[in-house]
Parts: sequence; C-alpha cells; structure tokens
Amino acid sequence: MSGRDRISDLRDLLGSADTAWLVGRVRERLARGEGAAGAQLAGRVVSRAPTHGERLAVDRLLGPRPGRGDSLTVDLTALERVLRAGLWPAGLADAVQQLSGPVTVRRDQRQREAAAWAAAAAAFEPAVTAHPVLRRWFDSWAAGGGLKRLGRAEARRLGRADLDSSGPAEVAGAALGAAARVLAALPAAGELRAVFAQRVLGEAHGLDRGRPVAGVAGAAVEVLTGCADTRGAWEALGILTSNLASTVLTLGVPAVGSGGSAATAAALEAARTEPMALVLTLDQVRSGAIAPLDATGVVLVCENPSILESTVAQLRLAPPASRDVARACLVCVQGQPSVAALEAIVTLASAGAAVRYHGDFDWAGLGIAAGLARTAPWRPWRFGAADYLAALERSRVGAAHLTGRPVESPWDPELAQAMRREGIALEEEAVVDQLVEDALAAW
Repeated sequence: MSGRDRISDLRDLLGSADTAWLVGRVRERLARGEGAAGAQLAGRVVSRAPTHGERLAVDRLLGPRPGRGDSLTVDLTALERVLRAGLWPAGLADAVQQLSGPVTVRRDQRQREAAAWAAAAAAFEPAVTAHPVLRRWFDSWAAGGGLKRLGRAEARRLGRADLDSSGPAEVAGAALGAAARVLAALPAAGELRAVFAQRVLGEAHGLDRGRPVAGVAGAAVEVLTGCADTRGAWEALGILTSNLASTVLTLGVPAVGSGGSAATAAALEAARTEPMALVLTLDQVRSGAIAPLDATGVVLVCENPSILESTVAQLRLAPPASRDVARACLVCVQGQPSVAALEAIVTLASAGAAVRYHGDFDWAGLGIAAGLARTAPWRPWRFGAADYLAALERSRVGAAHLTGRPVESPWDPELAQAMRREGIALEEEAVVDQLVEDALAAW
C-alpha cells in the first residue's frame, strides 16, 4: 500500500466528524507530554453523551463491544495495538498528528517562552551596569508585567501580528537593548534628543514620544534623577527637547561688555538694572553674554519661583545704592535643574564666585540639591539641620508629613537625620522672609 493510500485509509478511519472527539482527547494527552518520542499512549478516554455515529466509528476501530451504556469509552492501549499491528505502525500519537497537525507540548512551550523572556530581560543589563540604582526598579517593573506590555506594544508598532508565542519576547528584548544603550550613554552634555537618538540608536526618531523604547528609557531617567517630570529628568541628564525648550529663571545676571551676543547682553543688563526676572533659553546661556561673578560675588540658587519673585518685589521697593558692579544674582531651578540652569550656574561661578543653595526641606528637595552638587558645587544657604529645626519651630502648624524614599544630605548629614526624626516636610516658602533678607544683603 502506498503512503498516499495509507493516509487516505487513516483519514477514513480517524478523520471523520464522528471521531473528532477522540482525536481531540488524544491531542490533549499529547499536549500534556504523553506519547513523546514514539511512546505508546495508555489509559481510557470517555465521551459522556455519544452520538450513534460516534459509537459506530469506535466499533469500526476496535470492533463491536458488549454493553451500551450512556457513555462511550475507548481504551487507548487497545487502539494503539490495532494501529501498530496494521494500518499505522508508528502508533496513535503519530497518526493523530498526521491527520490534525503537530501538537506542542505545553511544558516545553512554557520553558521556551520563559527562556525567551529571560533573554529579553538580560538585554537591559548594560543599563544596570552603568547605573546600579536601576536594578530594583527594573526588577519590579518586569515582575509587574512591564516587560510583557513592552513586547506587545512593540509588536503592534512593528505590525507583527504574525509573531508566535516567543515573538513578543524577542521584540521586547530588542527594545530593551535599545533602551539600555540609551541609558548607558547618559549623562550627555546638553545634546538634542534627536541628535542623541541618531548617535546612539541610529534613528533620529528613536526616542520620540509614543515609542516603547522612549517609554522605558523615560521611566528609568525619572528613577535616576528623582524627577517625576520626564522632560525635566532628560534635561537633568543632558538630553534636550530643543535648545529653546530648556530655560532658566534668573534675577540680576550680569552681562559681558563685549564678545557675546549683544541682544542677550542688552536683555541681561536691562533686567539687572530695573530689576526684573528674566527667563533665559539654553541658546542665550550659551551665547557668551553672561559675565561671571568674581570671588567677591555670590550666586544664590533657590528651588521655587516664589523666592525670586519676592526678592524682585523687595528690590524694587529698596534698590541697592549702586548697581555698577554685580555682587550677587539669583537663579531659580524650579525643581529638577534644567541644562540651561546648570550651565548658567557654572558660568556665573566660573571666576570664583561662591554658589549658595536653598531648597525644599523634603526628600525630593534633598535629591535635587545632591544632584546639583555633582555639576555645580555649592555651600548651604540656610539649608542645614539647624535651619530646618528653627524653621520647624515657626511653621509646625499646617506642615505636611514627609513622604517618599529618604535621601541623604552629604553637605550636612544631620539634616537628613533630623528630617527622619521629625517626619515633617517644609517648603521653601516657609523661610521666604529670611531668604529675601539674605538676597537683599548680598545685592
């Protein structure tokens, strides 16, 4: 008998609608891992409400059987014996797969998928190597389903509806590998995002909003910087949306006499002598128009705009006697410092001026202060443990409880200890009068 004839006879015997239930039960046994490597299937399968046609089909397979109860039982050992002795020597498992297609063993499939997802997660290791603080965040993100959501999102973006069960893991691994290259390349030096993406990923739009890679990398930079604003977090690590999007709020910044941008210098000088707050773009900060303060000057840096606004109001009421020489200026970082803020502070202090910093007495404020110190070293401006405790005595009523993960205060270790002990957060506005008084004295 030819192979084609044998297949045809097998289809007549096991491939009808009346044996579909039996084939289905055998496939389920195979999916559980039975009948592997040519092993014979054993045991029984039962149809609880068989049709007349199903009973006749089983009679054709195994011969008429005594008794006709409500159910229909097939002895797989007997069926194996009949097939192997005659029509199909390879056995029942092979016969069923010839008729209805290969069966995937679920245990093996789970192992393959687990290995694929483990390989995907491993693609993020270069980022963790560069920034160990990301380890806990990544493990939590992956365990919470982030890794699989990434795979599905990237598969949709690529139009890959044809992916098999391991496919989403493969595209997730590719996306994580790209995100890891981005993170390992940080911090950057004030580079436009599109230019950075082209350099690192080979695709200028690789970090555009909506891209799964951008989502993962954006969440990671928030962890690295402690900044909940994604754009601010990118900026803190030197990646800019544009040179115009990165700005800094200033007061009293002096201008060079010549050599820089005449337009920016004129704006700086006008704002200093009026006095008036001035928002500078990164282009203006880099224009060469900012004059550094010498060693007798001070660059006061605050976190919140209200401090700068209050200082402007008081300067207008009581202007300094002379404005010919700039002795002080005020820079407001407005939370996580932008690249424009960092570069402005560094430029202003480059001739020896002291940098003094004050921020919110909360964990985010301490994190911002510590981050700023890595680029622009500073001395505390009423920002130590004694200042916190004194402010707390005046402002305890209505004060908020500290929330979030504690942060150290290297400039005054006792500050973080006092904050942990008291458990109270104080915003910068709680000491605005003292800060303004200091600013006026420095002017």
